[in-house]
Parts: sequence; structure tokens; C-alpha cells
Amino acid sequence: MIHKPRKVKQTLFSSISAIAVVALILPLSSCGSANGNRAGHRNGRINVVTTTGVLRDMVANVAGDAANVSAIVPDNADPHSYEPRLRSIRDVVYADVAFSNYMMLEEHGVITALDANLRKGVPNVQLAEESVKHAADIIPMVEDVSLDTIWLGLATERMAAQPSEEAHSVQGSANANPQKRAEESPSAAAGELASLNNLNKTKTNSKQASQLEKSGQSLQSNAPSTATKEGRATVIKPNAYNMKRSDRIRLTATKVSGPGALFAYLTGTFGSVETYFNSANGISAEDHVDLPADAHTHLSWAFSKPGEYTLDLHADMLNAQNERVVSSLGNAKMRFAVGINAQKIAKKRGASVVLNKGHADLAYDLAKRGFVYRVDTLQEKRSAAPKRVYYAPRDVVVEVPTNALKEIPAEQGYRFLGAARQKIYQLPQAVLGKHVHGDIDPHLWQSVKNGIAYVRTIADRLCEVDPKNARKYRENADRYINKLLDVDAYMRKKVASIPKEKRNLVTTHDAFAYLGKTYGVNIAGFVTINPSSEPSVQDRRRLQQILRDLEIPAVFLEPNLISRSSVLKELAAQAHVKVCPIYGDAFDSKVRTYADMMRANADSLAKCLK
Repeated sequence: MIHKPRKVKQTLFSSISAIAVVALILPLSSCGSANGNRAGHRNGRINVVTTTGVLRDMVANVAGDAANVSAIVPDNADPHSYEPRLRSIRDVVYADVAFSNYMMLEEHGVITALDANLRKGVPNVQLAEESVKHAADIIPMVEDVSLDTIWLGLATERMAAQPSEEAHSVQGSANANPQKRAEESPSAAAGELASLNNLNKTKTNSKQASQLEKSGQSLQSNAPSTATKEGRATVIKPNAYNMKRSDRIRLTATKVSGPGALFAYLTGTFGSVETYFNSANGISAEDHVDLPADAHTHLSWAFSKPGEYTLDLHADMLNAQNERVVSSLGNAKMRFAVGINAQKIAKKRGASVVLNKGHADLAYDLAKRGFVYRVDTLQEKRSAAPKRVYYAPRDVVVEVPTNALKEIPAEQGYRFLGAARQKIYQLPQAVLGKHVHGDIDPHLWQSVKNGIAYVRTIADRLCEVDPKNARKYRENADRYINKLLDVDAYMRKKVASIPKEKRNLVTTHDAFAYLGKTYGVNIAGFVTINPSSEPSVQDRRRLQQILRDLEIPAVFLEPNLISRSSVLKELAAQAHVKVCPIYGDAFDSKVRTYADMMRANADSLAKCLK
């Protein structure tokens, strides 16, 4: 008998709601406007809260003695996975301005705690996005699309990327109608899909508009464009729902049809399994996935028997208190051909595309108010703009080939799939561990040029919040920028001392693309995209070959990720190469400032790669 495990997905958001309640009962003698909280100030200074230690240090250098600055994520902790503590909430409640990196860097619980507890009117600054106006450069995240079977995730999309090159045809698609295939930017693609497939037949009804109005949201977004000098840009699409960062889209399974059971689940870093969809004992409201705006998550998909399956999904918008802000956002039907001829199923159902390779997501488009399949194509280089094509769900069949037949693992956590060693058809998750991220690499500060853009943005915002100290903030910022210019020159000198053929960086996770691009270091490899993920067998083999073929003398390990870096250390030992430190997201007892972090990275590269 197949047993359906009890769901535990509500834990995070329930705890954050509890934190918000605790925050409300803290003793606030002045809990009104952003500028009216002087009772919470120490020594007449303004209060500033940041998400990470890197941002705390930048703000402290600009603010000087005019502000009390604290961070939610402590030093030596991983912002990708850190869950906020109650002691951090008091700083959030008393803050006059908050700075986060965002672009999905921080764990969503950190963002939710911040957004749910800031007082009304307090500036909530997203530095990665706002710093583009000061010439910060952005680099797209690139997934591995060279996979044997489709790597299928779920996503939400609000931003419209504008790549400099047109997208090519999708790998693995069959007989795709050119009129139905998007070959331009995602914004154009979404518009084309709307006209071809009537994804936007109905506008937001009066009930939805009323719901948005009551929640303080608007239909039209006024978020800034984030453009780079290379011509890439991401802008919020016209008419996109203007979600708060702590809001999320809930994708709920409403119906499954097919000859057997359908499962969608996530395997965690340490082998724990979280089930999202499980039709073995029927479908209920517990079968759902929650995602912030502009995020996607990887899943494993499994099917107990061969045949044609369909999965119906429904979308709602929820806030941090788990209340529906907008219900009935739309519906979609996913169609799978499992262990049977997918081309025949596509022809029978009038579908024009069979997806069987690479990386794709079923995404809820917040502008078009409907679902689309978005499919990534191969990238020629790491920094290339994303190339995506878009399809209406009714035009797509997802192929689960016969060679996807796998044995159910023996571990107890997989008993919901069936008995150990029993065969199931599986589309693997490919990257193990909780893995929700956006489309832009969020580690901008690894280029000092971008760090300077952050500093300018911080100064702008502090001047707005505390104009009487504006001159002090500007002077501090100028001094700090001059110091960072020296750091930038130091990094360039150190990297230049490394022979070009040895400037190959292998690290724990994908956090150093900006360092590589700015200072001429080749990002040769990393264990996983996200540090809370576990590498696949394919990842291990790829890294082993990279170490061997490039004759790499050292790999680099982030001190705050030592406990999760056994794979990198094992591979280094097998290849007889050194393990050296590099700092990505956090400080430790040896490195306590952003300037010291970047200098330490330059020193480590120069010492270990020569």
C-alpha cells in the first residue's frame, strides 16, 4: 500500500506570521511614521537594519556615527538558507530604513520577516536593483540545459528580460509551429502567446481589482528598469501584479488523471523529502507549491505506471499571513507522455511541442495572468543573456521516456512512492536540496565596481531618511569609495600576477561570476548553483574532469560553508590539489569588512593559483 506523508510546508510561513505578532507587542512608544520613532533611537542616531553582514559593513561606512546599524543574518551564516531569529525582529521594528540585497539572495523567510515587521512608510531598499542606476552590472543565472531528460521546474514570472540576441529554437521540440514559438524577448513572447493562444482572454475582474485595492496593491507596476551597459535589461512587465516581496503565488494541484499515481517532490540537502503533489491517495488542498515573484524551484517528478497523464493546477496569491490576496488567478493543464510515444500523444491532442531535453519551467506569468512553459536554450558563455522560448501549456507534451525507469530508493523517506526497489518513471530533480532562485545572479558585490554602486545608493537613501546629516553621509561615502577604488586596483594587480592559463576558479557554489567577469578569472566550475543544494553524480564527474583537464592547482572553499563542502574537499583530495579560502556571502572571525573580504580573495587567488 502507498502511504501519503503528512505535509509540513506551512511551518516557515506560520512561524514568520508568529514573529510579526510578537513584533506588534514589543514596547513601542512611537510606532507611527518612518520619521517618528525617535524613542527607539540610541544617542539620537537613526536605526538601520540590513539583511547581511556585507551590507551592514557598507552602510556603517557611509553612516559613520550617525546611525545604529545591525544585520539579520549573523556573520559566518549562509544568507541563502538562514532562518531569522526573534531577537532580530526588534531591530526591524525600530528601523528607520532597511537594506536588503534581494534578487533572491536571501532565504525567503528573511525577506518575509523584514517586510512583515517594518513600520509603514519605512524605506525598504533592494540594493541589487536600485544600484543599477549607479552603473551596477548584472549577470543572468544560467542553468545546465544539456541533460538527458527534461529538467522540469515550476516558476513565477513578472520580469521581462530583453536579451541582446534572439532565442534559438528549443532543443527537444518536435514540429514546433514558428508562429507559436517565441523567438524574441520574453515580453514579446508573452504577447505573442496571448494573441495566439488567448491566454489573456479575460482581464482582471472587479472582484480581483477590489482584492488588490484592499491589500494596498495596484495592477500597474512602477518598479524601475534594471539595465546594463551591454544593453540587457529586466523590467517589470506592463500590467503585472505588483506583488510584495513577502507575497507568494500558490500553485495547487486540483486534478490528476492517468493510469497510475503522479508525484512531485523535492529532495533536501541531507536526503529529507518534501512532497508537493501526491495523487496516490487523492488530491487535496495540501498538494501545492508556494513561490515568490520571479522565482523557480526544481522538482523530481515520478509516475507509477506508463501512459498519458494530466495534472491540473490552480494559482492564487497569498500574503505573509497566509491570506489570499487574489484568488483564482488562473488554471493550467500539464500533459505527460510516460513510457509511451510522445509524438503520437502530441498529434492526438493537437500539441505542437514535445519537451524531452534541457531545462524548462511551467511558469505563472503575472502580467498575462496565465501559465506558460518557458524553455531555456544552450548558452555560449556564462555571462550571456538568457535565451528563452515560450509556449502555451495546451501546445506542450512533456516526455518521460522509457529510459527514465528507476528503482525507488531504499530510504524510508521515499515510501510514499512505493516499495523499495520497485520501478517508477522519474524526471530527476538534477540538483538536490531546496533550490529557489531568480534569473539574475545576486552576488553583485563580488565586483568592487558594483560595491561602489551599492555605496552610492546607500548614501542616497540615508540622505533621504536623515537629511540633517546628508553632508556627513556624502563625505563618508566619498571617503569610502576612494578606499574601495584602492581595493579594486589591488585586486586587479593581484589577479594580473597570476599567469593567464592558471586563472581558473573552482568553488563551492556559483557566487563568483562578477569577480570572474570584472577581474579576468575564468569560472571553471562549482559544486552546485546554490549552497543549500547537493551535487548530482553528473556534477561530480564534471568537476573531476575539469580539475584534471585544466591542471587546476587549487579549489576554493567559503569558510561559512565548510560543513556542507565535503564533496569539494573529497574531489580536491582525489586530485591532489590544495583547498584555499574564498569569501562569498559572509564574514568570519578573520575577515570582518567588505574591503578586507575582497583583499583576502585577491590574496588567496594569487597565492593558490600561481
